[in-house]
Amino acid sequence: MTTLEGRIEAFAQLGKKIMGLTTDELTDLTDKARNENSWFVPENTKMALQGISRFLDKEVLKKWTSNYSFKNSSSKKIGVAMAGNIPLVGFHDLLCVLLSGHQLVAKLSSQDSVLYKRQFD
Repeated sequence: MTTLEGRIEAFAQLGKKIMGLTTDELTDLTDKARNENSWFVPENTKMALQGISRFLDKEVLKKWTSNYSFKNSSSKKIGVAMAGNIPLVGFHDLLCVLLSGHQLVAKLSSQDSVLYKRQFD
């Protein structure tokens, strides 16, 4: 298990990757999301990605996590059933589980799996 600082750094890097998507990459991603769920109009998917990327700032994450104690050293498997009614609606649950040092066992919605499976190399 990595340290809290390491987990924060990993999420901050993800935020930078999301912010760094080119217009073509963003269009491709929003199109794939809409093909999976016709309710996911590109504007809403872009808004979800932008909101998440702003939250995935290292200083924002440090300030947020400073309000909690992560002293418990035993990692647990936490099951999360992700909803699919709003783009990336389950991301906050994913973030909380992983930042707290636990293992995520997620059941992705068949209506919102593309966005979670996107590779950010």
